[in-house]
Amino acid sequence: MKKVKTDIFFREAFKKLLKKSGWGTQRKMAEEIKASAQHINDILRGRKNAGKAMMENIANFFNLSLEQMLAMGREIVESTAPIFPYSSEADEKGYLPHTLKRVKFIWMKAKKEVFGDKDVAWLFYGVLDEKIESYIKGDIDDGEFWEFALREWKKVKEQLDRELRKGKEDEEMERAWQELLKKGEEE
Repeated sequence: MKKVKTDIFFREAFKKLLKKSGWGTQRKMAEEIKASAQHINDILRGRKNAGKAMMENIANFFNLSLEQMLAMGREIVESTAPIFPYSSEADEKGYLPHTLKRVKFIWMKAKKEVFGDKDVAWLFYGVLDEKIESYIKGDIDDGEFWEFALREWKKVKEQLDRELRKGKEDEEMERAWQELLKKGEEE
């Protein structure tokens, strides 16, 4: 399992266990496992990652093994993770997860979802580089990339719609101005 996924699974389980345990648990745990409350808070908020020994100490505090805690976190993450609705189609086409072909497939499906069959191929997708790298490395999955792609295409559509509305407003202003000038000439 990739370190990033382990950290996410651990953190999600940790949040759930603290919430379930109630007020004061975080302070009590910090004292018991001999860690600063600030360090525990940083782990909980994702500002720092816990090392394996720290994860085991925290899991033991909740009377769990590290494996049980990670499984709990995985379940939490997977139950709330975005779903890529065209996953089967991508698999049938042979587009393996975390490949450039699959990235392009997801990106174009999101474009079609937002724009339909309109030709907007001329749009530049400069925001992609960092997300593509995260996807290829396996830091994010199909569903997360799908959600990202939809958001980005929706932003593009909103911008185009704003520009179109502004263009129409400019045309209306110009027509009104021309009418005023015409009336002024007639008088």
